[in-house]
Amino acid sequence: MIKELNHIGIRAGDFDYALAFYQQTLGGTIIRDSRSLDGKSSFVYIQLGDGVIELLSSKPGETNLGLQHVAFLVNEDLNRVYEALLAQGLVFTVQPRLAGSGNGYLAFFREPGGAVFELIQREENIRIPGLKNDVLLAFASSTIQVPPESFDRCAAFYRDTMEFSSGPVLETAQGRVQHFRHGRDAIELALGAADQPLNRLTFQVASCSALRDRLLERGLSCTLRRDPGAETVLDAVGPDGVRLRFVEAPV
Repeated sequence: MIKELNHIGIRAGDFDYALAFYQQTLGGTIIRDSRSLDGKSSFVYIQLGDGVIELLSSKPGETNLGLQHVAFLVNEDLNRVYEALLAQGLVFTVQPRLAGSGNGYLAFFREPGGAVFELIQREENIRIPGLKNDVLLAFASSTIQVPPESFDRCAAFYRDTMEFSSGPVLETAQGRVQHFRHGRDAIELALGAADQPLNRLTFQVASCSALRDRLLERGLSCTLRRDPGAETVLDAVGPDGVRLRFVEAPV
């Protein structure tokens, strides 16, 4: 059903400021800059390492900002996928329709933990293999945070329905965590409050200390720590309250 994790949607309050942050501070590359067919909305796709975010414009006074959805490219007819998920009781917020940009077809639904997932059917793969980034080495994972009663149901959904391979359940200082992979793409399922299921983006970097200095120079809030597993971690808050985590790649 799933070909790849295609992008992470982020709605920006100050579009130019957010674009400058992801492009200049995190070294991203714009790989598509387009507008909706009605001309009212902008979509900019930015590749960060080997991951992609879709930066979405907002309306004046809009408060639903920051992380919005995880988008998956499907490898079969979208209507067939829609019917199969509908039969499992998944709630669709947007039924299959032409994408706002006119490129392909899409649908949106809520996975068992409440996070919004987008399904896309189109021929083009916008991600550029091997694209160099001087700040980030790789996109590591997107974190879906759920309450304890939803953890097992979400894990089964990712493993059995989405057909991701599942890693072991880990007990960390922050609580229970499990990773699900589809090729190079990964979702981290973690325990936490259910008010914002799509909770964080994690990237690999060569040096957390160097990136901390870079972020502090630009006035960003960040915290450097070494977790009990001796992994160096940098936590930061980006534009529109987007939580970002940077981990040092293994030597």
